[in-house]
Amino acid sequence: PSWKGDGLAAPQPAPAAPATAAAATSEAAAKTAWLASLDREPSWMGAAAAAPAQVGSAVPPPAHEPSDEEKAKAAWLASLDKEPSWRGGSSVVGVPASAAAGVAAPASTSEAAAKAKWLASL
Repeated sequence: PSWKGDGLAAPQPAPAAPATAAAATSEAAAKTAWLASLDREPSWMGAAAAAPAQVGSAVPPPAHEPSDEEKAKAAWLASLDKEPSWRGGSSVVGVPASAAAGVAAPASTSEAAAKAKWLASL
């Protein structure tokens, strides 16, 4: 270390270089092995990757039965197409929106009559 002694550090010898021919050979062998491993199917894909399906196979694929989750999702998406109840539809269960709108008319008529009576009293 340079902080010890008289401040003059002795030069450190350079690390010994490996034999260049042996290093180049082992590097080339490692590269070849790595490139060969890229051509193989990954182990996590299992046997299905090792035996690809035949194109034009005579066996039809199994029928897909929707799960409960898929059925619930389809029902929810279908409900999005309906008119929301808060957007002017009937708030009374079993009463059509047109009938519920007719109920509101007498209330507005009585409101108009009350307003006219109040203005007349001024």
